[in-house]
Amino acid sequence: AIWSLGTHIFDIFRSYPYLYLIGVKAGGKSKVLTMTSLFVKDSLFTAGISSAALFRTIEKEKPTVLIDEMESMSKEANDDIRLIVQAGYKRGGKVIKCVGKNHEPKGFEIYSPKVFASIRVPNDVFESRCIPIIMRRTMNRKIANKEIKIEDNFWKNYNVACKGSIERVKDTIKEVYEKIEDEKLFG
Repeated sequence: AIWSLGTHIFDIFRSYPYLYLIGVKAGGKSKVLTMTSLFVKDSLFTAGISSAALFRTIEKEKPTVLIDEMESMSKEANDDIRLIVQAGYKRGGKVIKCVGKNHEPKGFEIYSPKVFASIRVPNDVFESRCIPIIMRRTMNRKIANKEIKIEDNFWKNYNVACKGSIERVKDTIKEVYEKIEDEKLFG
């Protein structure tokens, strides 16, 4: 829950760890991603997106990116996701891509909160930038079959309330964070 609240003010931090949902098929990962998408800042929930669209969207909108079923992505998409994972957890992280008809190199800023779900961990670099959440399949069919009514106004109102609550204390959090960072750097 605290991670989800933090997405509304992630830009004050030098880095922001990813959430990583890992577990067996039908273990509830997609349901947790759906729930998480209702609480975070400007959610972009997808099971597939082109790298060009992803780089541009992150740079322009700074959404919280939620990617489901990473293991089913193509090799090219996984290579691009790997680039995002390597650089996108830290302020100033960029991916360079050639754009336009002259193929000019352009740096895309890709720092934003991200949540990934998969049945396996892609690599140790990825794992080092994540808060892992190990998912297990419930035996309670009532819970497993329950649908989330994402169109219910309750969720929109809840998200607005969460954003408002965290925005009210953003300056205090920033001040404390900077003090902690200064003490780490200068003793």
